[in-house]
Amino acid sequence: MRGPLLMLAATAVLTCMHATVRHVSDGMHSFEIVFFRNLFGLVAILPLALRAGIDLAHFDVAGGRGHDDIVGVVLGVCHFCLPSAAL
Repeated sequence: MRGPLLMLAATAVLTCMHATVRHVSDGMHSFEIVFFRNLFGLVAILPLALRAGIDLAHFDVAGGRGHDDIVGVVLGVCHFCLPSAAL
């Protein structure tokens, strides 16, 4: 029962985040939105990661977790910047 509740909570949080970004996006540049979204996400996750003992500086794993982070940031920029671009 814990899994479905966590999924519902994650859906609610992501929906609120997306609505907040859309509300704030009228007065801010898209890159600022992506920066602050990633910054607040880091602030929220960092204490949990440090308490769990995750080695955050270990990027030399085969395949590289660092690549995952870079891809995540690029996808975040594309998600928030491309819809507002004049295509």
